[in-house]
Amino acid sequence: MMLQVLGSFVRSRDRGDTLEKALTTTTTRTVADDDLLLQLKINYYPRCPQPELAVGVEAHTDVSALSFILHNGVPVLQVLHGTRWVTARHEPGTIIVHVGDALEILSNGRYTSVLHSGLVNREAVRISWVVFCEPPPDCVLLHPLPELVTEGHPARSRMPSG
Repeated sequence: MMLQVLGSFVRSRDRGDTLEKALTTTTTRTVADDDLLLQLKINYYPRCPQPELAVGVEAHTDVSALSFILHNGVPVLQVLHGTRWVTARHEPGTIIVHVGDALEILSNGRYTSVLHSGLVNREAVRISWVVFCEPPPDCVLLHPLPELVTEGHPARSRMPSG
């Protein structure tokens, strides 16, 4: 189901409508279209002579459904894969996309929010632009899409937090 939602999101001329509809119809209160928050976070980290002693961004998950990270080709992100931290590929001209908490909840756990942290670099300035859409702060109690709740896969009452 979420692949269908995301697929129609990618193919549609109204790119945000499908995801926006899912986010606005599965909350604890009615959410107007203009209640959703579209956020742009710009990160600038100067060169760091001792990156092993610094924390770029502490480990966290995003409340958004999806996060899109545009970067300047310098490693910007580590993700927890099993029990190991892995540096995300950072090819120039690419966008890193990862799943956030809202999509984990909407998909009833079929997609998992990515625990990640930001990096600093010894040799290069790191710049990234993170774009994400999230529910309003007073309405973060989302519910799984009804069609994804079955007897064999009941609604998860609490999503794991990284």
